[in-house]
Amino acid sequence: MLFFNFSSAYVRSLPACTLAILITGTAVTASGQSVGVSVELLDSPAPVNSHLSRVVSDTSGQIYLSWVSKEGDLARFSYSKLTESGWSRTELISSGSDWFVNWADFPMLSVNGDNMAAHWLRMSAEGTYDYNIEASFSDVQNQDWSEPRVIHSDGVSAEHGFVSMLPLKDGSTLITWLDGRNTKNGDEYGEMTLRAGIFSSSGQILSEWKLDSRACDCCQTSSAMTSSGPVVVYRDRSAEEIRDIAM
Repeated sequence: MLFFNFSSAYVRSLPACTLAILITGTAVTASGQSVGVSVELLDSPAPVNSHLSRVVSDTSGQIYLSWVSKEGDLARFSYSKLTESGWSRTELISSGSDWFVNWADFPMLSVNGDNMAAHWLRMSAEGTYDYNIEASFSDVQNQDWSEPRVIHSDGVSAEHGFVSMLPLKDGSTLITWLDGRNTKNGDEYGEMTLRAGIFSSSGQILSEWKLDSRACDCCQTSSAMTSSGPVVVYRDRSAEEIRDIAM
């Protein structure tokens, strides 16, 4: 285990084509030994017109970078893997001209051993916030992505988003999201729900639950694995309109 004591940190805003963090300092091991730490500036494989970048690693420590680039109305969701010789060739996950692309509700890549899962948002109707969550699944070895599928089964044109993805040991993925199906039922007080499902490595839904029938409408979810199983973190919404972080 390393304990970091940074003597200086320099963070600079550069174009999206550059990974712009440079940190120097020291780290202390569990035995009390000090070791030097240096993080170098690294060129990014993402083009200049990219945004919504996300860094994710698998259990072996392999690093992946994903991002969205725009060409007119066309959004392209891509990723690259960091190797000893630098970033790998850019791989396209999916693209579309009818996506909902937003800084707060962003596409995400998850890596689980030899499998990957990715999600994005696609408009389902003309309403500003009427969009579905689509996901695709892939084998890291052959890099073939499955046909996109909508992960929720309600068929309602409403807001669905703020996704978190958690790899599970059997190769499946726990996906959690905010689901607005009840906001379109004609009830003035239709409420956002929190739902989750387990999807196989090929994208088949294995289980699905409603975790909370009343959640905050537009806050990101998160999930993590504990010794007792998965835990989901989100912003709750009480009858008194108190909106605290809940698990």
